[in-house]
Amino acid sequence: MIKIINYNAKYIIFSLLMTFRN
Repeated sequence: MIKIINYNAKYIIFSLLMTFRN
């Protein structure tokens, strides 16, 4: 479960970066 949360966190951070770039 910890690995899944870690993966989701990275995906959320990536999404935030893309949003800021837009």
